[in-house]
Amino acid sequence: MKYKTKLSQELSRAIKDNTTPEQREIVAVTYGMSVHTMNSIINRQRNINHRNHLAINEVVSLAILNTNQNGKTLTNYRDDLYNKYMTEDYVG
Repeated sequence: MKYKTKLSQELSRAIKDNTTPEQREIVAVTYGMSVHTMNSIINRQRNINHRNHLAINEVVSLAILNTNQNGKTLTNYRDDLYNKYMTEDYVG
């Protein structure tokens, strides 16, 4: 299977906001990658590929779990971000 995709900007932001650096480091080490590689993928500087897709799935799962524990869903989180950045203060 070939991967040529980077994370979306929204998913990248959700992962960064809903996981801690320590959680991302644990996932990276668990899947045999450096935390720098993990951060590069999350920051959209590297593509998802066959070597890192399981680690990315795990970190997305952690983001969902952390968001749900805060009484939200990622859909609510996305809507909040949209509303925040689409107010008159941020447009144009």
